[in-house]
Amino acid sequence: MRHSKRWFNGSVLWHWLKGYERLGVYRDIVAAEQYIILDVSRWQGEINFATAKAAGAKGIIFKCAQGTTPDPRFADSWHRAREAGLLRGAYLFYDSRSHPVDQGNFFWDMLHSDPPEIGYWFDYEESYGGPYGGARNLRLCIETFLAVSGVSDIQVGIYTGYYYWIAHSSTARADMDFFARFWLWIAWYGDADDVRIPIPWKEETTLLWQYDTPARGREFGMDSDEVDMNRVVGSVDRFLDVFNVGGEVPPSLPTEEGENPMYICVVSPGKAPKIYAGPTVKSPSHGYLQSGQSFSALQVKTDVTDPKRPGRQVWLEMTDHRWTFAEYPRMDGSPEIFVIYKAVDEPPPPPQEGGDAPDEIPIVVSAGATIKIGEQTHIYQSEAVTVTARKV
Repeated sequence: MRHSKRWFNGSVLWHWLKGYERLGVYRDIVAAEQYIILDVSRWQGEINFATAKAAGAKGIIFKCAQGTTPDPRFADSWHRAREAGLLRGAYLFYDSRSHPVDQGNFFWDMLHSDPPEIGYWFDYEESYGGPYGGARNLRLCIETFLAVSGVSDIQVGIYTGYYYWIAHSSTARADMDFFARFWLWIAWYGDADDVRIPIPWKEETTLLWQYDTPARGREFGMDSDEVDMNRVVGSVDRFLDVFNVGGEVPPSLPTEEGENPMYICVVSPGKAPKIYAGPTVKSPSHGYLQSGQSFSALQVKTDVTDPKRPGRQVWLEMTDHRWTFAEYPRMDGSPEIFVIYKAVDEPPPPPQEGGDAPDEIPIVVSAGATIKIGEQTHIYQSEAVTVTARKV
């Protein structure tokens, strides 16, 4: 992901004649010098995220996919970066050889169960000459993503270079107004006092500036010599406020006086469900629960529906009145289980004849969950059931 301000060799006059509606001006932008965001892909190899953080990286934006092909290092790096305490963003490299609708759907399918903290980004710089090139198709890709995900505009941005945008954007007012809804991540290799921002964006709607690809990869824990470096445009507080990641939020607060938890909950292995202000993925998010983490819940809500994402949703209200999902549908509507929960007042199994009650507890297993009992694997596809698990 690298652009030069000399990407196109035509004259300024040529650009004016070709796309005057899209020209911007040089901006003496204000960039947060010490707030470094890296962007990486498979070319950086296996990353030591502790080293990246120690070297000063605050966050990393990962290449999630190109077209409908996952970046081969994404899944592993995505989870390890979170464990290292780095903020994560994700970008889709738009590819004109894949249908834009397929790309928009695929991008959300890759991220819905573990969303990024610092945005969803669409990388617009390809030159493959496929049948789906141009800004109109990029727009269709983004529109599809927004429709299927329910993600708000403020969490979405476009990465591009000034001259590339001039040559490959649309001059139609409706298209310009559409792209103006999202943040700009501008690639401009030079000084902060001559960064050129293309219309329809302004400095106020520019959030990130990719300023260099120096040979500092090893310093930041990469297998590669080089790594893309980015700075936040404007204040760090604005950047953090945009994505509502201004500070650490404890996963669960004490129960308010007079309220008693009704459910005991455990996060499923390998899962990290997001915490929300309300029982919908459209509400503000507040960090993540961790795999294996135990917490209490006040109520279970199963009547949440989303026409853009058909399938059963099960939400848990935690004791601090924030919410997380115990079950959330995949793109095909099949259930994905994030939390196993049981009612606090659920009675124990009856005692066996001639002896005391077994040292077992009932566990509610969500519909579609896969559990292993002894040497047998059981899949519950139609409804939640109660099974007993022996204490260990």
